[in-house]
Amino acid sequence: MQKRYWNNLTQYKFALFYLDAHFSRCVNIERFIKILLSLCSSASVASWAIWKEIGFVWAIIIAASQVISVINEFLPYKKRISEIAELKSRLTPIYFEAEKDWLPISSGELSEEEVNERYYKYMKAWTDTYYKFFVDDSLPKKTSCVNYAEREKNKYFELIFKEDRYEH
Repeated sequence: MQKRYWNNLTQYKFALFYLDAHFSRCVNIERFIKILLSLCSSASVASWAIWKEIGFVWAIIIAASQVISVINEFLPYKKRISEIAELKSRLTPIYFEAEKDWLPISSGELSEEEVNERYYKYMKAWTDTYYKFFVDDSLPKKTSCVNYAEREKNKYFELIFKEDRYEH
């Protein structure tokens, strides 16, 4: 049961790092879109002065800006940013409680039944919380986010639990 508890604990930490990676990705994409819209808007104002000479450039910039503006309303990044932030703020305390319980579990202070109760308590809290989010959307599986989460999780557990016999 200790091994299963440990595996779940490491999976929870992986999930938190995965959310971090997606959050950063969504923020960067949202920022890029805003900058692009600002540049298009500024460029269209600047090109107004030379409208008579190269009007087609001004028209293309305005059209592109309008298309990006309309499409941006349907992109999931803004909503994902707020959902990830809220989800992470709710999952993190669950993780810390589960990690806090690892010490008495790993040292054998708790019976199998007590370990089992804690295992299912945290699993229920985690899944009940997680499935309240991304009802209308889901986080796509991104290799870069997976790699980041795996790397950061391993670094975390090597630093915090390096002497632990259940290293991943």
